[in-house]
Amino acid sequence: MRIALGKFAQESQSFSPVPGSWAHFGPNDVLRGQEIVEHFGGTRTGLGGALAFAQEQGIEVVSLLSASASSSAGHVLNDVFETIRDELVERLRQALPVDGVLLVLHGAMVVQGFDDGTGEILRAARAVVGPDVPLVGALALHANVTYQMVDQATALVGYHTAPHIDLVETAERGMRLLLAASQGSARPTSALRRVPMILPGETARTTDGPYAEVMATTEALMDSPGVLDASVFSVQPWLDVYDVASSVLVITDGDRATAEREADWLAEAFWQRRHEFDLDLEPTDEAIRCALASDERPFVLADSADAPSSGAPGDSTAVLKALLDAKPSKDCLLNIVDRAAVDAMVRAGVGQKVTLRLGAGF
Repeated sequence: MRIALGKFAQESQSFSPVPGSWAHFGPNDVLRGQEIVEHFGGTRTGLGGALAFAQEQGIEVVSLLSASASSSAGHVLNDVFETIRDELVERLRQALPVDGVLLVLHGAMVVQGFDDGTGEILRAARAVVGPDVPLVGALALHANVTYQMVDQATALVGYHTAPHIDLVETAERGMRLLLAASQGSARPTSALRRVPMILPGETARTTDGPYAEVMATTEALMDSPGVLDASVFSVQPWLDVYDVASSVLVITDGDRATAEREADWLAEAFWQRRHEFDLDLEPTDEAIRCALASDERPFVLADSADAPSSGAPGDSTAVLKALLDAKPSKDCLLNIVDRAAVDAMVRAGVGQKVTLRLGAGF
């Protein structure tokens, strides 16, 4: 058996003023062919999990292209997206014939000019391999799963954990479905239900709380007869696009009625818990007052609205202003991303005093 393996992943943040450019790809973020095996083999990553599964099953892997950008950006620039997409599908075309394709994606990529970058990647790959070659996508838990994505893929699987620690397991689930579909031992049949919710990150973890309960229900469903896989996606909460929602996806072995019924049931279980995701955060000034009055150290405040790991630029001055207003007598550390300010300080030299504007520079 011969499968093609590739990756193109970026999590977009619609409210970030920083476009997703080539600057968001690090030294090992774009790899090709054997470079992918050498870099990801033996790692606890999606590609690493797929490679390990293939080796265990005696599957030949054709490594295509791996492109993974930092999340600290908004819409991906068209030329960046099109360059990577076109190389990925061209390498796939050159790899034909293959018995199946596994793509490690994210699911919340927004491109300048259109909202469903992941759906476009799957569409382009499907156009190359045709309607009969199994095509499976491995997605993050924050994917914005669209009907285009489901229509183009043979199957889609998503993380079951937040924080994300099951990248290997998710890739293995995808590989099992791909293997079964390629061998003809299963006919993955998907039912997608879009749930009109966007969850706050603070209550959308799977370690405890309502989302943990929903995910436990999802994993129990996977043990039901005829059910091949199930995922619940909480969606990237900072996607400002028309077609955005949380979702559930149930995959059965050729049984459309069961897939539809179980997807309805799981979506309703998710929806019924919607008010349990509500939260009441402390105002910034009050949170800082409590932190300064506490004897516990260290005291960490998270400005989730400006978190670079979720795509924000990290240049907000809101917490800095609140700290200055509080006039703390204790040491405080605050990170602000501001390249222009750093450049000005470097030019001034060590030991010099500089007066400049700080933050909100994008």
